Amino acid sequence: MVRENTPLDCYKASLVREMFLDTADETYVVARWCYLNRLMIPFYWNALHAVEKYLKGALLLNEKSAISDGKKQFKHNIEI
Repeated sequence: MVRENTPLDCYKASLVREMFLDTADETYVVARWCYLNRLMIPFYWNALHAVEKYLKGALLLNEKSAISDGKKQFKHNIEI
């Protein structure tokens, strides 16, 4: 079922693009520059941060949760 875009949907998409996707693009460019200049720790940090922003933007645009899918809770299951 395809839903029509409302003005609120368009505003939300614009906000997500500005706050997450555009800044993720900039962070990705910085990560590539760090890699080319062999700055590995800043490269890893910026690459991770860019991926995180892209994923958060995708979740927001698709109205999905990173905590739950409505049926079950998602967990990291990290044990020390």
